[in-house]
Amino acid sequence: MLRTDGKRPNGLTLVPWQSGKSLCWDVTVICPLAESFVTGSAREAGAAAELAASRKEEKYASIGSEYLFAPIAVETLGPMNKSARQLFANLGRKISSASGDDREGAFQFQSFVAGAALQRCIVT
Repeated sequence: MLRTDGKRPNGLTLVPWQSGKSLCWDVTVICPLAESFVTGSAREAGAAAELAASRKEEKYASIGSEYLFAPIAVETLGPMNKSARQLFANLGRKISSASGDDREGAFQFQSFVAGAALQRCIVT
């Protein structure tokens, strides 16, 4: 499963996620204060994340219908794109249901956000 530029996504589920299809995802951590994002970010929180997510969807448009694709875009100041929030909510429900602990979804979300923030600190 390659994009047209030969790169691969960050992850892929080994078992079907929904409707018999595997889920693949690609994560982007962006700074909403960058010149290319600041105008949209000044108008609405999370605008940079939404723009980055739509760009990811364009890059992965050619992966085919056998996969479900989830762009995950997180801003360094906190917000993430809407579809990523929905994905984490769904994942949290599934984890909590399997474990019997209602807090598991929150733990998973916090772990992801901390990892994304750490990745951004290392890159910059």
